[in-house]
Amino acid sequence: MREPPPDLERAYVLTPKGRQQLKGASATLPESALRLLVLIDGKLPLMKLAKYLQGISGPEFGKLASALVFNGYIQPVGLDRSGKPVGEDDFGAIDFYSGEESKAASGEEQKEQDFARSLEEAQNVEVTLKRQGYYVNIARRPLQKVEPVQGEAYSILVVEDNANLASITRKFLTLEGFVPRMAASRNEVVNELRKPPVPDVMLLDVLLPDADGFEILSLVRKHAALNRLPVIMLTAKATREDVMRGLTLGTNGYVTKPFEFEALIASIKSVLGLE
Repeated sequence: MREPPPDLERAYVLTPKGRQQLKGASATLPESALRLLVLIDGKLPLMKLAKYLQGISGPEFGKLASALVFNGYIQPVGLDRSGKPVGEDDFGAIDFYSGEESKAASGEEQKEQDFARSLEEAQNVEVTLKRQGYYVNIARRPLQKVEPVQGEAYSILVVEDNANLASITRKFLTLEGFVPRMAASRNEVVNELRKPPVPDVMLLDVLLPDADGFEILSLVRKHAALNRLPVIMLTAKATREDVMRGLTLGTNGYVTKPFEFEALIASIKSVLGLE
């Protein structure tokens, strides 16, 4: 059955099913759909969100939005008895231009007002994307179980420069039957990735003393021998813009700090296709 076209002039919110994709550590949607879910805020119409999805054409965006509506991941914002929107995204809505409607103006004045409004909308959305705290626990489940590279136990490369957090993470991974491998700097990451066998999963912090985790992710995805390595961003970089960047670069998961270790284990198992 062909999905009906969504109303691009309306704002949408995530349904419980949609929130599960971003907070339940077991995402089944493709990267492009997850990026759109990240942007859904309950205020901005769908047509305004399209320009923030890199690599998605207009027709592709329409099909993507239709599929999310048809399959129950997003729904239009409802109205209460007074006509006010209800059901806004509990992640916090993106603020955009909400000034009073301008009075009738001449053609040239209207053009200037429209330009000013468009500019302010774009600036406000960009600022909010950069500043707004945003909790997610995304883990993209593969189509089939990933087998360990070597032996029966999965090895996990933990890239974390906080010594206390690294130590605790190592202990939890060991208790869960994983084999942890640790790195706290760019050189240590390079050495671990060169050391056979390749790890089964990498937990990658963004804020490292001598490197940017997003840059490391980008290099991994361009490397012929490492581009299929499951990577989970494990970071305090928690804005919509950060999550969008990670998904665009090809991360398999994005977990914001602080986190519960049970949720982290669930994310690792998800990207490996384990129950």
